[in-house]
Amino acid sequence: MKLCQNIRSDLRIKGGFTQFILRSRSQYASESHRELLQEFGITQSMSAKGNCYDNAVAESFFHSLKTELTHHVKFETRAQAHQAIFEYIEVFYNRQRLHSSNNYMSPVEYENYMLQKEIVA
Repeated sequence: MKLCQNIRSDLRIKGGFTQFILRSRSQYASESHRELLQEFGITQSMSAKGNCYDNAVAESFFHSLKTELTHHVKFETRAQAHQAIFEYIEVFYNRQRLHSSNNYMSPVEYENYMLQKEIVA
């Protein structure tokens, strides 16, 4: 119950979220927690017990974001953080950063490669 009170307070103070990604924990599966998320229109993403893979892509991205950007910068304002994260994603992560899962191409390069491959086929 205290967890729900803290989340409700944060949502009212900081503004809403549209997704809430969690590791499997019993308090997050409780009826009161699910009702709280529904009240604020939040989609919960939580793996089944013992399934660590459904959030792996999101967790990998947030790890990269934290280690490559946010752990190195103290943002003075929310707008400054928003701008830096936008630039990280749209300029660096999607267009310049090489991804091993994309044959060491950026996501944009890989998408173009796959589109060309589809056109030729």
